[in-house]
Amino acid sequence: MPGVSVKAFSSLISGGYEEYPVRLTGYSHTSQAIGGYWEAGIDISDQRGVIEDWATNGLGRHIETYNDAGIKIWEGFVNGVGANLSGGGSGATLRLDCLGYVHWLLYPYSSATTGLQNLSSKLEAILGQDPNGLISTDYSFVESNTLQVGAYEQSNRKAWGLIKGLVSQGDASDNRYNFGVYNDRVAYYDAIPTTVKYQTTVGAISGQLSIGRGPLLGIGNRVRVVYSTVDASVSPPVLGARASTGAVSDATSQGRYGIIDQVLSTGGSTNDEASEIRDTFLEERKDPTTTQTVGDLLVYDYNTGGEILPYDARPGEWLFVSDFLPGLQPGTNLREDPRMLFIEQMIFTAPRALQLRGGKVDTLSQKLAKLGLSGVGA
Repeated sequence: MPGVSVKAFSSLISGGYEEYPVRLTGYSHTSQAIGGYWEAGIDISDQRGVIEDWATNGLGRHIETYNDAGIKIWEGFVNGVGANLSGGGSGATLRLDCLGYVHWLLYPYSSATTGLQNLSSKLEAILGQDPNGLISTDYSFVESNTLQVGAYEQSNRKAWGLIKGLVSQGDASDNRYNFGVYNDRVAYYDAIPTTVKYQTTVGAISGQLSIGRGPLLGIGNRVRVVYSTVDASVSPPVLGARASTGAVSDATSQGRYGIIDQVLSTGGSTNDEASEIRDTFLEERKDPTTTQTVGDLLVYDYNTGGEILPYDARPGEWLFVSDFLPGLQPGTNLREDPRMLFIEQMIFTAPRALQLRGGKVDTLSQKLAKLGLSGVGA
């Protein structure tokens, strides 16, 4: 198939040495900023005997996808097979549903270490307990993050859930981080970029540029937080009385949309922590959020203008739609510019179709994760 080729091998658990034929008739894959190589769908046409072997023995086989230049662009394993055998003929077809190796992070992690440790060190420790040895122990692409987190884990929580929780905390400056398992099962963990890598134009989109704005009543331009005080004079600390911060407002947002109150509720926190949540919510939610989906587009390098082939685009990067909202003055904050798309997910379909999905990046999620909260109630 033009654009990509697929190689299949015996499962990595069994050695991964024997190669199997792949007569490709259809292909797509998805990669995500949180997860890396996520899933792929592969359609095969071949002789009945070959298809029957795939249907019988194909689960777990190792899959590698290459672009025209011979560079690996996706890697995973067969998670499901579906064969179609035609009566009276020798031909048959097969559908392979594949997953990236990040999905093997389903084992429970435990540590008897007490005290605190660097977040990145705990992440490496979790990866290192993979009982199947599928995830690489090459941690050279795990960026050091000295944010202190608890080392002790004895609740049999699964590795992927723990990793997502760690990644959601960002760092001490509330920067967001990406995490993914990519080529050769190597884990990548780093702060999201502060510069733009890709650009496109509305004219270069043969599909649709879908932009969502709102909901209006989801914003907050007069905000306060109700929380439970923490009595640290006893061990372990206990929750005390409910308290409330003062309200903070944004006059510009109120003048544009009216006064929209948000009273947020959290669990145990200090007044300073509750005030930080309040102030961050106001700053990042005083205007309606923007989400974008771009389908069937041409992507170019932001600095050189050279075309990026659709299978080479990567999630976790910024895309600039240069001729969208042409009257808008350029800004320095990528998070607030509606012409910027932070790519959360890319979907490639052979031979050349590309869809990108993304939205606004904030710091509120990182602040809440540090407090052990997945969200706040309004």
